[in-house]
Amino acid sequence: MQTLEEVFWSYVWRCTHQEPCKRCCWPWRPAFARALQHHLVPGYGTFIVREHPRLIVLAHRMAIVVRRHALLLPFGQRVPACHLCDFASCCNDAHIVLGTPHDNIAGTAKRGWSCKNRAPVVLPDGSFFSPWQILTHLPSGFIND
Repeated sequence: MQTLEEVFWSYVWRCTHQEPCKRCCWPWRPAFARALQHHLVPGYGTFIVREHPRLIVLAHRMAIVVRRHALLLPFGQRVPACHLCDFASCCNDAHIVLGTPHDNIAGTAKRGWSCKNRAPVVLPDGSFFSPWQILTHLPSGFIND
């Protein structure tokens, strides 16, 4: 039986660079597949903790839990997390820091990014992707297991 960590990382498209990789965003595979199916922008992924089926955690927050061995907060509370890359689907814990929603908004504003002005991110296959790009096809290196 796979551990919680193994199950979680099986849903993440990770690069083969040395970890932690500060260069590449690691998208949550189901969010990419869903965005392609419905021609949407890839959004936040969700992860259901199999030991507690009612516990659904945003995937980028779960990345902090499994990688940094943080504790899950009691039911209904959230792990406060901010993306340094401003890519909602990213689960690379090198791109995620602890912080409040206010910290997240302030960081995005400090970087000068808005919904229409976001820097492209680097995907694990080396291709570039705009966080607000609507998916019409999967990137070349994406494998949807």
